Amino acid sequence: MIRKIIFIMLIMLMASGCGSEAKDSSTPIKSSEVQTNMNTNADMKQINKIKMQIENHTFDIILEDNPAAAMLIKKLPLQIEMQELNGNEKYYKFNETFPTADNNPGKIHVGDVMLFNGSYLVIFYKEFTTGYSYTRLGRIENIDNFTELVGDKNINVLITN
Repeated sequence: MIRKIIFIMLIMLMASGCGSEAKDSSTPIKSSEVQTNMNTNADMKQINKIKMQIENHTFDIILEDNPAAAMLIKKLPLQIEMQELNGNEKYYKFNETFPTADNNPGKIHVGDVMLFNGSYLVIFYKEFTTGYSYTRLGRIENIDNFTELVGDKNINVLITN
């Protein structure tokens, strides 16, 4: 019985110490604090879908929730010319390096949007197996006619949110 009382008293003592740094509930919250909290929450909500326009076709890209995709969003709108490579992908080289989390996907699918070597935006238009490692940025949601549209030529792309 005595151990039970001591245990309860210890818990009460620890609980009373935990809140010592908290604001007094009678202290009014400043409007600047509310605005700061609202801005932080808005910044934390990441855009998870962007649009890519090629000629007069628009494709939705569902983004990954990672630092590289967040950095891509900060660059939008982005008007780029993507170069043809290997008969299965288009790429664009950025001047800066993105955060990476490279891994080998084993298989590339039509519509995969990846980051290669930290600075190459790559969009795949054919399926194949790979030994290379990438940071996944996202995937094109509606790939109907995508392969036929991009073909094996350089393409002009507009990416927006």
